[in-house]
Amino acid sequence: MLTLDIAKTVLKFMAERAQARTDYLETRRSLEAMAGSRYHETAMRAAAEKREKAITAAQALARSEAQAIIAKMRENAATIRTNPPTPEMLAILQALEMRDALKADELAEAAAAMGGNSLALAALDTLARKNGQYSNFAETMSEKLSRAAAEKMINDLEKEVWKTISDTVGAKEPAREYARYQAMTQGREIDLDDLPQMPEYADEFDLLAALGVSDFDKFAAAVDKGACSGNE
Repeated sequence: MLTLDIAKTVLKFMAERAQARTDYLETRRSLEAMAGSRYHETAMRAAAEKREKAITAAQALARSEAQAIIAKMRENAATIRTNPPTPEMLAILQALEMRDALKADELAEAAAAMGGNSLALAALDTLARKNGQYSNFAETMSEKLSRAAAEKMINDLEKEVWKTISDTVGAKEPAREYARYQAMTQGREIDLDDLPQMPEYADEFDLLAALGVSDFDKFAAAVDKGACSGNE
């Protein structure tokens, strides 16, 4: 499955990044007693270069694999065809459109009658906005993703994947923010390696949720096979 494949690619990169960091920190600890010596400086420079090379190689492989997977996801998403609303659905939408005002419970009742059809639900969301109400029926109640929704999720996932692969340290963002604050206000540089690191994810599903894939089943059905969206 492409969806799991991209998660495996990111997890593999994160593991290689963590190993490179561990190796570097072990070298740093083993040389602490020699701090200030020329040997210490030379050895630490070599350790940093080794780490950089390992992470650069891991990044290159991860980017290559991720690009191929995302390209295939886009190919599959392009095959999605959305079924048009049925005459009954259109009749409900037309009746609602003639109303001067719509209540939230009326919109919810209409959404339940759309049979999970993404086009009909999107039209209902538009009617809700015109009546000053917020709804997200197309995302929450569609049986399957529309092509537009799938492509947006792919784009969002791609951004998060690139962001993760571009990170050579893996420190948690709150810790990074603290380091930036200390540098700005105290002139104190904090080694990012000494900051709390990103958590280890339980599995591919855990990582995908962190990367923004809120509904794995719908996303996988769309990008792994290019399934038809809307009511069947």
